[in-house]
Amino acid sequence: MSLSSAKSKLEKDIKKAYSDSKKAGAVDGANPDSIINTLANGIGNAIHNFMLQAQVSVTVSVPPEMTSPPPAASLIPTTCMGKGNLT
Repeated sequence: MSLSSAKSKLEKDIKKAYSDSKKAGAVDGANPDSIINTLANGIGNAIHNFMLQAQVSVTVSVPPEMTSPPPAASLIPTTCMGKGNLT
C-alpha cells in the first residue's frame, strides 16, 4: 500500500491516541506520567503501523567485477529490480 493511502488510518490512530490520553486524564487522581506514556505509546504505535504500510522499490546496479565468480558471458553491469515491504 502506498503511504498516501495509509494516511487516513494514521490520522485516525493519532486521534485515538489523544482520545485515550484524554480519558486517562479525566480520572480523579490520574498519574501525569501515565497519561504522557499513554499518549506517547499511542502515537508511536500509529507511526510504526503507518510506516509498515510502505512499499519499497529498488534498482541495484552491480558491476561485473563485483559478482563472485563473474559469469563469463556477463561483461556488462547487471541491473536488478525488486519490491518489498518494511518489516
